[in-house]
Amino acid sequence: MDNKTASQILTKEFLTRRRSEHGERSFPIKAMKCYDGFTVSVQASAFNYCWPRENTADMWVRWELGYPSAEVAELLPYAEDETRPTDTVYAQVPSEVVMSVLEAHGGLIMHDPVQELLLKSLDQADET
Repeated sequence: MDNKTASQILTKEFLTRRRSEHGERSFPIKAMKCYDGFTVSVQASAFNYCWPRENTADMWVRWELGYPSAEVAELLPYAEDETRPTDTVYAQVPSEVVMSVLEAHGGLIMHDPVQELLLKSLDQADET
C-alpha cells in the first residue's frame, strides 16, 4: 500500500475515533487494536510527533505511535528509546509503515465496519 492511500485510511479512521471519543476536541484517542490482540497508540495533533503537526489536518502522512503491546522491529528506527520497545514513543512514522505493522497483526479492528470492508477489498485487489 502506498503512503498516500495509507495516509487517507489512517486519517479517516483516526478522525472517526477522535470524534466518537471526544467530539471536536483534539484529545488523544484510545490505543488501536488488531485482530491478533496487538495494540498501539496512534496519535496526531499539534502536540504529537506527526506531520503535519496540526490539530485539524486534512490528512496526516506521519504519525506518533506509542507503547505497542509487543516489540515491532519495523518501528525501531523511529523509537525515542529503542532499549524499551514496548515502553516508548515512536516519532514521525510514515503511514505506510503504520499500516504494514497493523496488517502484520491481522489488520486493524476498525471503528466503522463499512470502512473495514472497504479496506479488506482494497487489500484483496492489491493481491490480484
